[in-house]
Amino acid sequence: MGLSFKVKKRLTRCAQFAFFLLSGIEYACVLPTLNLYLSQLDGDATFFGIVMSAYSLTGMLAAPLYGLVQDRFRRTQLIILFSILWPIGGSFLYFYGGSKYVLLGSRLISGVGAGAFGAIYADISRSTTEKERAAVMSGTGLFRQIGILFGPAVNIPLNSCDFYIGPLHVNKFSGPGLIMFILFTILEIVTLFCYYDVPRLREEMEARNGDGKPDPVEDDAGTRLNGHDRSPSPKDRGRAGDAPKSTEAVSICGCEEPKQLKRLDALLREEVVVVLTASFVFFFNQYCLETGLTVMTRRLLQFGGVENSIMFTLAAALLIISFLSVNFVSKIISDRVMLITSSIVESLPFILLMVFYPNAVPGRDKNLWWFASLSVVLMAALPYVYISTVALFSKVTPVATQGFMQGIRQAVTGVGTIMGPLWAGTLEHWPFEALAVMVAFYFLLLIMITLSWKCLKPHSDTAAARRVPVSDEIDETKPLLTETDFSDYGVS
Repeated sequence: MGLSFKVKKRLTRCAQFAFFLLSGIEYACVLPTLNLYLSQLDGDATFFGIVMSAYSLTGMLAAPLYGLVQDRFRRTQLIILFSILWPIGGSFLYFYGGSKYVLLGSRLISGVGAGAFGAIYADISRSTTEKERAAVMSGTGLFRQIGILFGPAVNIPLNSCDFYIGPLHVNKFSGPGLIMFILFTILEIVTLFCYYDVPRLREEMEARNGDGKPDPVEDDAGTRLNGHDRSPSPKDRGRAGDAPKSTEAVSICGCEEPKQLKRLDALLREEVVVVLTASFVFFFNQYCLETGLTVMTRRLLQFGGVENSIMFTLAAALLIISFLSVNFVSKIISDRVMLITSSIVESLPFILLMVFYPNAVPGRDKNLWWFASLSVVLMAALPYVYISTVALFSKVTPVATQGFMQGIRQAVTGVGTIMGPLWAGTLEHWPFEALAVMVAFYFLLLIMITLSWKCLKPHSDTAAARRVPVSDEIDETKPLLTETDFSDYGVS
């Protein structure tokens, strides 16, 4: 007897979370030793920055391509299997080493695999209801943070390694490549046997039932997916066929739009531009601050490597708690409320840093309390900004092009992850100006959210509110204006 739909769906979730878990482990496993690894191969600080940006660059370029393929064929499992091959090859090159250019190539190759994040988010968007989507997407961020938290533990046994596998030298620098090669190979096997194309399975199940409805025993996803009603029954289809077919739908902002928007038209919609801007601002500021954090702690608190490691570990633990809380909060408040509230909270630490940091007198006793307080607020709000942008973006873009749209969103965030660390170089010499730009970005974002507030709603909400039921029988002798309910037009 085959596996039930519910079991296949749960196995798919586990495989998706495993993908994000390994991405976090790779980041935390490779990053601590990469600079020293390059220094042994005549790589300077500039080359280190190039290698770090290479991963984001290829991921940014590959993400829309993965999305286009997914929208066309709806074979997410094959896309993920193909994408994992890239970090397998990149990890082996990292293990092989031998030249700084080989390490650069290894990160370029591994980054191509990271482009599949958008395809996974699109698959989640198509296989979840709008109410549960934010909670599922918070799980992806949660498992990535778990990987980042426990990733350094993978390096601990490698510190004492110094042996050869044939001609290949295994030490604390090349060892992370070997470990990630093994882990990604295991992930490839897990994806092969545990990842299912849930939306396609649902369509096949509905077709087998013959009435357009899913099996009530096996399906636990509610009555609506992606904000749209399930396929109507044959009886309903016959009834609807008597009514004239509408070729246009009403958009959130009150204007009319064709049902099948072109990809470029969908990208240029007001609500989509706002959410993409939020994604860029969030990743730009976050990566800029993460990159410059060691400079700030060295100047203010005289932190060394051990203190910074403890600080990042505590931050990761706080992020995990915050991601867990998103599961509950997302069921109470809407995505747009979560976005504007978390953006306001997230901007406060940047404003206070802009005021206090440039003129702060170095000293751990004087600065530890306020710096720690700002860090806690920043880390607590971070998951809410991230999840609200991902979830809301999936609800204001067409379902048919979710793969491409999520790929574009990942490309935009990739630009932020590349530009953020570059801007962080100004924190040491021009701290006020550097932080002022980050604060200005948040103010711009808040203005855009406020002006576009009515648009930042799932398209299904307005479609459902404006949907006009079709009566079985129309009495042509009845006056049209008799007993009209004017409350529908805002007149009491």
